[in-house]
Amino acid sequence: MISWHSLLKKQKRFSDRPKVFPCRRINVLTRMASLWERQGKAKKAIECWQRIIQAEPFMEEAYQKMMLLYTKRGMRNAAMGIYMKFKKQLKAELNVEPDEVTTAIYRKIAEDVT
Repeated sequence: MISWHSLLKKQKRFSDRPKVFPCRRINVLTRMASLWERQGKAKKAIECWQRIIQAEPFMEEAYQKMMLLYTKRGMRNAAMGIYMKFKKQLKAELNVEPDEVTTAIYRKIAEDVT
């Protein structure tokens, strides 16, 4: 099993060259986010997902994970805001709607608020 320390070192190594190895960088950040989440470090996991979104603005999994993590931290408005931002971005740039899974997560969060 790879430790988060070794993943962090790899990520730092690639952060200087984000355009050179984008897939590898995304993979490392995804693994780091999962490790942070398993360790109960939601804030650190959210930071990783945010960095992924900066590199890959249409990676829907990142938005889904952030929505779930924000909800887990009791930040439902932030979770719903992430969805709305993503939905608007998809519509404006690709003229599509979010995936059914993403929309279902949003609806569940919205139901829990009311």
